[in-house]
Amino acid sequence: MNTSLKYFTLLFFLVFYTSINAQTPKTDRAARYITGTVGNIFYLIAATTSLLLFAGWNSLKDLRRKTEEIVEVRLDKITQKYNSEMQVLQDTLTQQSKKILENQNMILLLK
Repeated sequence: MNTSLKYFTLLFFLVFYTSINAQTPKTDRAARYITGTVGNIFYLIAATTSLLLFAGWNSLKDLRRKTEEIVEVRLDKITQKYNSEMQVLQDTLTQQSKKILENQNMILLLK
């Protein structure tokens, strides 16, 4: 009975020790993976920020300037279009006013 208790204790110790050793590398591997992944993400963010600072800043200025130019050109086109439409409308109204005056004079002459 004493030997069976020794074997049971030894078996229990081996199973417990094996399960702890089996979980430790998995946990260690997971921790290394997470640490590496987080490190890589920070390196990626730092690289992107550096690119924006060195190369992108001028590109952003160029983009802003180009956008302003496009807006100015479009506004000029719209202004010219409405100016021409207003000129046509003004010419039409002038012609109609002349006709009305002529008709009014004709009516006064007929009286």
